[in-house]
Amino acid sequence: MKRVSSAVAAIALTAAVISPQASAASIYEHIGYRGAAQGGENVPRLYAMNDKTSSVRTYGKTVYFFEDAHYGGMGLGLWVNVSDLRSYKVPLAPLSSWNDRISSWYTK
Repeated sequence: MKRVSSAVAAIALTAAVISPQASAASIYEHIGYRGAAQGGENVPRLYAMNDKTSSVRTYGKTVYFFEDAHYGGMGLGLWVNVSDLRSYKVPLAPLSSWNDRISSWYTK
């Protein structure tokens, strides 16, 4: 029983550490903060969520999102939550939006 309790505690602690709500910023797969999510403060490379972000939460912090890994390419600075990134257009490409474009971010 003690081993089971320790395992459950370890899983709960791990979930708390990676919880999007406890992060400086969170990205979501679908509009309206739905679907798969990932949180973090400084994320130089997205793996499973790369180019799959449709909404973001910044929790009142200034967050810089980038279209390429390691903070490369075009950037978008946000300090508000955005439930639908389709409304944020990419400079120099007005027909493109930030939907499904984020590959890295950092928080100031």
